[in-house]
This record gives sequence, structure tokens and C-alpha cells, in this order.
Amino acid sequence: MDDVVGWQPRFDVAARAWRELMAASEAGAAEKVDHWRDAFDAARQAQQRLVEAGQWLGGPSTLLAAIGRQYSELAMTAALGWLLRPDGHHGLGRAALDEFGESLGVDVSGPVRIVLEEVRHDTRADLVVYGTGWTLVVEAKTFSSERPHQLARIHDLWEREAAPTFVFLTRLQTEPRSAGASAVHWRNQLWRQVAAAVRAAVAKTDPTVVAGGVHDYLKTLELFHDA
Repeated sequence: MDDVVGWQPRFDVAARAWRELMAASEAGAAEKVDHWRDAFDAARQAQQRLVEAGQWLGGPSTLLAAIGRQYSELAMTAALGWLLRPDGHHGLGRAALDEFGESLGVDVSGPVRIVLEEVRHDTRADLVVYGTGWTLVVEAKTFSSERPHQLARIHDLWEREAAPTFVFLTRLQTEPRSAGASAVHWRNQLWRQVAAAVRAAVAKTDPTVVAGGVHDYLKTLELFHDA
């Protein structure tokens, strides 16, 4: 009975101590919130100053990314074809073609003809570069898979061109699975190697004549294709 009678005073003491503890905690929390709000306001003002100075950037990093084409095989291959054209408006002259050919061990001297999406008997080659006594046949991939017998058909339909070099262009080192018996004739080239060729070409060229699209393409390769 004495324990029951003495319970209320002990509870009142504990409750009072708890209220004092909570009050102190809430006061500290309010102080922390005020400090956090001040810090956030200062950070927001600093960001605004950077935005006004053009030093805070947002959104997609390249034009190809802005239009959602940074992983498009069609767009990325078309841009490569543009760079390989010696008389193109990119301003690199033959430099990109020469660097690309060197990476493949192919002498790409002389006049060239660039063909995109060339079709023969319902089979398409993404990019074909016709030279004098040599040919580059490129099948490019970003994330799509090979279709059944795709590389074998391309090889069979273009193998009679002048000294053909068959290039399987991918993001990662990949063994061709659709080449069949022609696998020994395919060379796996990486997009990062394309980027290296473009960088080397830019380094050899007067920067005042290099088109902005060259830099955008190169940055797209670096950011989105592990280059």
C-alpha cells in the first residue's frame, strides 16, 4: 500500500524532469533550424550570384543530349561520317579520317566517298567509307543487340569491295556474335577510340576553324560513351 501511495509523487517528479528535458531540446532544435535556414539562404544567394555570372550551369551537357540523341546509333554514326569527310564543314580537313584510319592500321589516303545506311539485299551497313584501293565498313552499336547473322550478312555483301576492313564499333570490348565464319575479319573498335582520334585531329588543327559541333560530339563521347 505504501508503494501505491508513494507512486504519484515519484511520477510527478519524473514527468517534470521530462518536460524540462523536452523544453531544452526544443529550444536547441529551434536554434538549429534557424541556423540551417540562414545557411540555406546564404547558399541560395551564392548560387544566384554564380547563375548571374554564367558560372552555374544546368540541364543537358551537350546538344545531342538535349535532343535525346546521345545514345542513338544513327545520330552518333552520322556524326562520325560527317567528321570523316575531308571536305566537311567541321574544319578538320583529313585529320579525323587519318587518325581513324591509323587506329585501324589502314592507309586512308586519296579521295573518299562516305555512305551512311547503305542497303544491299535488305541488309544495311551503318557507315561505309570508300577510298582508292581500300574500304571501311562500319557496324555501330551503343546499347542495341546484334540481329541474327547481321555481321555475317554485311561481310558477305561487302567483301568484294576494294581491300575491305570490317569494323564492329561498340561501347565496350565485345566479340561479335552474329559474324559466324566471318568473325576473323571483324575488328572491334571502341567509341573511346573514336574519341581519341577526334581529339588528336582537333589538336592538329587551327582551333579557330574547328566547328562547334566537333567539340559537342567529342564531349558526348566523353560523357556518355566512357571516352
